[in-house]
Amino acid sequence: MSMALKVGIVGSCLSNLPTLFLISDYNFVRLNNTALPRSDIFVKNFINGTQTLPNIEEMMRFLDLPADDSNNSFRYLAENYKEYAGLTEISRDLPTFHANLLNSKFDVLLLDNLIDVDMRLYKFSKDGMDFEFGFPMHLAGANNIFNNNLQVTNFLTPEQSADNWISIIEYLKKFQPQAQIIFSATHSCTSDNMPERAARAADFYKIFQEKSKNLDIVLIPPLNLPDELTKGESDWAHFDMKVYRGIAGYIHTLLVAGWTTDAVGAPNRPSRLLGSQSALRQWNASPSLSEVIGRLLDLPAADISENSGMDVTENWDSLKQVEILTGVEAAFNVRFSFEATMETATVGEIRRLLAGHGIAASDDANYVEIIFSNFVQRAVETPDERFAKFIKNNSEKTLTYRDVASDIITLKDALTGVEPGSIVAIILDHSQYIYSSFICCTLLGLIPTMLPPLTRKQDPAVFKDGMEVLFSRITPAAVITTRDLAQHVPRGIELHCVLVDDLVVPSDAWERVQEITPALATKDALAFLQHSSGTTGHKKGVMLTHAQVLEQCRLYANSIKIETGDVICSWLPLYHDMGLITSFVIPAIVGCPIISMDAIEWVTHPTLLLDQIQEEKAAYAWLPNFAFLHIAKFVDGSRWWDLSSIKAVISCSEPCRIDAFDAFAEKLGPMGCDSSKLGTSYAMAENVFAVSQSVFGTPVRMGVGELSPYLSSGQLLPGVEVEIREKTARVPDGQIGEIWIRSSSMFSGYYALPELSAERIVEGWYNTRDLGAFVDNELFVKGRSDDVIIINGKNVVAHEIEDEINRINGLAPGRVLVASRYDSSSSTAELIVLAEPLEDCASDAIETEIRNLVFSLCSVSPRRVRLLPRGFLIKSTSGKISRSKSLEKFEMSEL
Repeated sequence: MSMALKVGIVGSCLSNLPTLFLISDYNFVRLNNTALPRSDIFVKNFINGTQTLPNIEEMMRFLDLPADDSNNSFRYLAENYKEYAGLTEISRDLPTFHANLLNSKFDVLLLDNLIDVDMRLYKFSKDGMDFEFGFPMHLAGANNIFNNNLQVTNFLTPEQSADNWISIIEYLKKFQPQAQIIFSATHSCTSDNMPERAARAADFYKIFQEKSKNLDIVLIPPLNLPDELTKGESDWAHFDMKVYRGIAGYIHTLLVAGWTTDAVGAPNRPSRLLGSQSALRQWNASPSLSEVIGRLLDLPAADISENSGMDVTENWDSLKQVEILTGVEAAFNVRFSFEATMETATVGEIRRLLAGHGIAASDDANYVEIIFSNFVQRAVETPDERFAKFIKNNSEKTLTYRDVASDIITLKDALTGVEPGSIVAIILDHSQYIYSSFICCTLLGLIPTMLPPLTRKQDPAVFKDGMEVLFSRITPAAVITTRDLAQHVPRGIELHCVLVDDLVVPSDAWERVQEITPALATKDALAFLQHSSGTTGHKKGVMLTHAQVLEQCRLYANSIKIETGDVICSWLPLYHDMGLITSFVIPAIVGCPIISMDAIEWVTHPTLLLDQIQEEKAAYAWLPNFAFLHIAKFVDGSRWWDLSSIKAVISCSEPCRIDAFDAFAEKLGPMGCDSSKLGTSYAMAENVFAVSQSVFGTPVRMGVGELSPYLSSGQLLPGVEVEIREKTARVPDGQIGEIWIRSSSMFSGYYALPELSAERIVEGWYNTRDLGAFVDNELFVKGRSDDVIIINGKNVVAHEIEDEINRINGLAPGRVLVASRYDSSSSTAELIVLAEPLEDCASDAIETEIRNLVFSLCSVSPRRVRLLPRGFLIKSTSGKISRSKSLEKFEMSEL
C-alpha cells in the first residue's frame, strides 16, 4: 500500500482508531506522549532507575536554543496527530515514565528507533551533577554548544541497539500486556543526503528483525522517502506528517483487516495508582443507553427508543454519528472497531454492538452482564496484578489474575460434559481453588453453590445426613471437592466429581484465556445458590440472579464508597453469605485485592486479622458481633498495630451490640480504628447481602429502652423498603415487630422449596422473621422471632439469655442453648437451659448460678438446667448452635 493511501485512510477514521502511546526520539516529553533518549540511556535510567520526565523549557534554556527553532513538531502533534491517531495524554503530575505506563491502558504502543541511528551520546556536568543524553549532531544549534563544550561519544552499534530495544519491549510488555506493539525500525527521510544514517538503519533492521521474531510485535522496515515528497520542507515537518501519519495508516489497515478481534479492543481507562503500583481496571455500573444517547442529542431519555437513529431522530445526522459513538465508547468504557461503527445507525444496533463486547446497559430489557465479566477483562489486561493473598498453615501465597484464570481453564476442561444450567456443589476447605471453581461455573453458565466442608468439631454422621437431604433436593450434576472430603459426599446420585488434588494446569492455559470470555445472561438467569447456615433446620438454597447480584453490588459499593484497589481483609468462610459477598463476589466485581485467612486459624489467633490489616494497608473488613469481642480479648497491650488504613470494620450477621463495639474501640481506637470507623449493616442472603448500612465517620447510634443493648444497623440502601409488622399489621416507628423487606435485589425464592417460598414471600414482601424497629429512619435489629420463647405469656428472647449465661465462669464459650419444650402433663411450655462446662468445675454451683441469672433476667425460672459433656451440642456450619438438632439429641439421650 502506498504512503499516500495510508494517509488517506487515516484521515477518514478520526477517533475510531485505537488509543496509542507514542514513544519517540529526543530527551523531553513530546506534548501528549513521551520522548526518550538513546536506548542505552533508557535502559540505564528508566528500566534500571527512576528517571523523571525532563522539563521541555529547562532543556531548551540549557541548550541555549531559540524559542522558535523552526521545530513545528510540537504544534503539529498537538493539532493534528491526536486527531488522526487517537493519541492519549499522559499526566505530568505523575513524575516518571514508569508511573505513566501504570496509570493508563493503551491499545497500541508505537515505538520508533530514530534515536540510535542518528544520535551521539553527550555527557556533561551542571551544578555538581553528571548528565548524559542523546542528540543529533546536525541539529545542535547555531552556537554549536555541543561540539564546543560537551564530551561526545560515538553512535551505538546496531547489535547494541537491537539488544537494548529487546529489553525495552520486554519491559513495556510487563506493564501493558494487552497492548499491540508497533515498532518502526527507523526512517531516513533525507536518505539521499544522509547515506550514513540510512546505512545504520539498514544494518539495525537486519539484526533486530532476527532478534525480535518471537516477541509478537508488528515490525515496520526502514522508510526511505523519495526526495520529491520532502523537498521544500524542514526535516521536522516532513518527519511528522509523512512518517507518523504513515505508521498510523498502517495501524488502521490492520484494524480494517480484523486485527481488533483479540484483546486490543479493551478500553483505555485511567486507573487510580494503588499503593502497590497496581493498575486494575476501574469498576463502574453500566449506565442507561437511552440516557447516554439522549444526553448527547440534548433530548429526554424517554424520547429515545430502539429505533431511534441517524436521519430518523432529531439532531442525529451523519456528522453527529461519530460524536454519538465516541460518547457511547466513553460511557461504557469500550472501544469499537472502525468497521462496526460504520455499520451501526440505530439505538438497537448500538445495543447489539455493546452485547458483542459482553456489555449490557442498565436499561437493557432482556440481558445483563455476567457477574464476573470484569474479572475476565482484568485478567486479560493486567494478568500479573494480585487477585488475592491466600494464607493457610502459617504460609502465604499470592494469586494473580493469571493464576486464577489458568485454574479456571483447568477446571473448564475438568467440567467438560456438565450441561449449562446444572448445579455444581463446591465443597472445599480453605483452598486456592475456591475462587476459580466458583468463577469458572458462572462463566460456563453453570450454577455454583458453596457448601461447608466437614470440620473437626462436627459429627461426621450428622454432617453426611444433612448433605444427603440437601443433595436429594438440589440434585447437583457435579461436585468440586478434595479426595479427603469426597468420602462424605452422598453416594446415592450420579455425580461428575472433580477432585482438585488431581488437577494439573495445562501448559497452554494462559494462552487459552479467551475461551472464558463471558456472554451476556438473561435477566432471570441464576448466578448461584447461596445456602443458609442451617441453624434452624436443613439448609435452604437462596436463588440469586446475575441481575440481583449486580444491583446489590452497585447499591452497596456506592453506600460504603468502596473503590477499585481497596484491600479487603477477611477470615470469613465463603459458604456463608457474609463471606461470599463481602470477601469474594463484591471484591471480584469492583477490583479489590482479597487477603484471605483460614477461619479455623483465625479463631485460634484472632490478631492475625490485625497483622494483615497493618501489612497490607487494608481498607475494609466485615465481622460478626462476637468477633469484635474475640479480638478485643486478645489485644493485651503488649503489641501495637498501625490500623490507620482502615476505612471501616463492619458488623453484621448477628444483632449488633454496644458492648462489642465499646470493647473493640477501647483497645484498637488508639491504633487508628476508633468508633468512627466501626460500622453496622443488616444483611441476609435473601437480599444478596445488605438491607441497610450505617454512615461512616461518626459513632453508630445506640438504642434506648428495649433496644438499649443494641446498635443501629443504619439507614436503608436505595431501592430497599422495610416494614415492621406485628402479624400482618404495620406497627408505628419505635415499636418492635417482625422485619419485612422488599427490594430490587431481593431473591425470588428458595430452590425446590415452593411452599416455603410462598410462606415467606407474600405479595412481593419477604418475612425475615427477624425482630426490629425503625427509629428516626434507622433500623435496629433485636434478634430472631424464632428465638422468642413464650413461657406463661412472657416473651423470652433466647439469644439474649444465652449471651448473659455465656459470661458465667466455668462454662465453655459459645456452648449454651436456651430453648422451650412442650410438657404434655401440664399442657405448658417449659424453659430449659443446656450448657457445656469446662473441666474441673463445680457443676452444682454453676447450675444454681444459671437458674438465678435466668430468673433475674426474664422472671422465668428454668424447668431444667443440664450440664452436658463437651461437644454434645451440635453446631451449624456458621458456628452457631443448631437449636432443633441439639434439642432433638438431648431428648433422645433423656429417653
